Amino acid sequence: MNSLSQVKKEVDQLVDRLGYPIDNGIKRVVAVLRLVGFHTTASCEGHICSGLPYPWVDINNGPEFGQRDTAERQALQVLLDEFYKDRYWKFVKLARFGIFGACRMMPYDDINMEGDKNPEMRLFYLNSMNEFVEWLLKKYENSRASS
Repeated sequence: MNSLSQVKKEVDQLVDRLGYPIDNGIKRVVAVLRLVGFHTTASCEGHICSGLPYPWVDINNGPEFGQRDTAERQALQVLLDEFYKDRYWKFVKLARFGIFGACRMMPYDDINMEGDKNPEMRLFYLNSMNEFVEWLLKKYENSRASS
């Protein structure tokens, strides 16, 4: 069983198809999701000047793993629902895309996403994702301790 520090080291070695490493602001989110068993394939901390102005993480196993993608998406949705059960506002959601059940974890406010180039909102959304994965990490560690 991997530890968070082991998974972080693996994440530090990941690069995209252009050879760029994972953005520092989203690394912990990716590491925790991988630690607890989700297959991340792409991510971004969000950029105000180019690309999407909000953070996101794709969870996808490719066409040969369509059923597993759907199971992972459903499992992650259950965790998000549990996390937000007693919270008034939801700030992170899963958006389904592709024909194989892949999904993107992203901010909930998709009404204003493309037009929102506000750096404070980008940080707010990133902090919301980090809040979720810290809760997820604690849940994971508690389940391992009780096993």
